Amino acid sequence: MQGLTLYKFFDVGPNATTDEIHAAYRNLSKSYHPDGGGSAELFRELRDAYGTLCDPVQRAEYDRRLNPPKTTTATSSRATPPIRDPEVVDLTCTSCAKRQPVFTSARRFVCVDCHVAWRFAQCSNCRTASHVQENSSSWQCPHCVTTTQATWSINEQFSCVICTSKLTYPRGVKRFACLKCSSRYSQCPRCETYVIVTAKPQKKSVKCPHCGKRHVR
Repeated sequence: MQGLTLYKFFDVGPNATTDEIHAAYRNLSKSYHPDGGGSAELFRELRDAYGTLCDPVQRAEYDRRLNPPKTTTATSSRATPPIRDPEVVDLTCTSCAKRQPVFTSARRFVCVDCHVAWRFAQCSNCRTASHVQENSSSWQCPHCVTTTQATWSINEQFSCVICTSKLTYPRGVKRFACLKCSSRYSQCPRCETYVIVTAKPQKKSVKCPHCGKRHVR
């Protein structure tokens, strides 16, 4: 979703009403919801984007960052370079050559033209950052030609032990919850299996039934 403005993502204009954004959110939820074959991570980003645009304070702050106020240029013999937002950089999609603004804090972005998802990754050799296609299992650094294995999450499926719903979650995530019955799961740090932690909420730790290790809920 990064690299795509929230308004373009919801396919509405910057002056869209809350009702229009809500209607767009309902339509996108059908495609992004894990129960419909979507990704839990993308669905979470969808909800965050909806929360930003429906909250007047957050939306005003987002609009300010998206369109910083223009500064008046003093008259001089030499043109003053435009002031750029230090939190935004321009990146060129290596798939379709589309140049687009991306927040420097983003871990990923989706090209506004070809819709290819990219991840920011650091070379294991020269430590230089590059943007890599998200569906790549390994990538070659354009600076030192070193091949590095991708370390970002890959979606996996899990059956809820309470309601038997199929859950989709990123591999390696420490905690997640079932979207249907709200049962919460936590990953055991020893055997890396997922343990349900909904029962007995007063307890501060939970015992893994597979390896017997107790860990913080």
